Amino acid sequence: MKVIHVDDHVLFAEGFKAMLTMRTAFDVISLTSAREALTLLDEIGEVDLLLVDLQMPEMNGISMIEAIERRGLLVPVVVISASEDLWEIRKVMNAGAAGFIPKTANTEEIVSILERVMQGEIYLPENIEAGIAHLPQIKPEDGVKQAMAHYHITERQLEVLRLIRQGYNNKDISKILYISIETVRTHVRNLYSAFQVNDRIRCVRAAEEAGLLRRTH
Repeated sequence: MKVIHVDDHVLFAEGFKAMLTMRTAFDVISLTSAREALTLLDEIGEVDLLLVDLQMPEMNGISMIEAIERRGLLVPVVVISASEDLWEIRKVMNAGAAGFIPKTANTEEIVSILERVMQGEIYLPENIEAGIAHLPQIKPEDGVKQAMAHYHITERQLEVLRLIRQGYNNKDISKILYISIETVRTHVRNLYSAFQVNDRIRCVRAAEEAGLLRRTH
């Protein structure tokens, strides 16, 4: 089974090829250029599977899928990326990708997913699929609105988040926002869940990194 893997990060490309070679019967061709991959496809015709990074200098994953479709090649394309941009992931899946695999996936997960794709399945991690389902159809231009949509943060939760950053406790927040303390607790739990944290400091840091809050010094 012939597989082409394209990733402009040389060390990742080499390591990924070594992993697939050891764990599967795939004949893996590892390339660091999307255009080089297209040239090779033009020369050898269809391959069994194409694995590509989402963001590459010459051509992103979406453009590569479109280029393959223009050539009339019926090769399943799986995107393997560190990107967490749900809008970009939605675009690549809508463009015809057969799957999306986060680079955080372990070896066993990757091999299992690729086997499922080769059997005709379309793969998308459950958490990413759920996140995409809640995205607005149009990507907001405002960065904060984008982050709110990505993490499913409501306006009220953002207010709570800002007050947490200012050092207010739940009782103070309930008074400031004129809501019950139990409602505040629910908002805080939802914020913890959104950022996968379990305390207020990590919650604020995660929100800052996500672009929801401006850092203060």
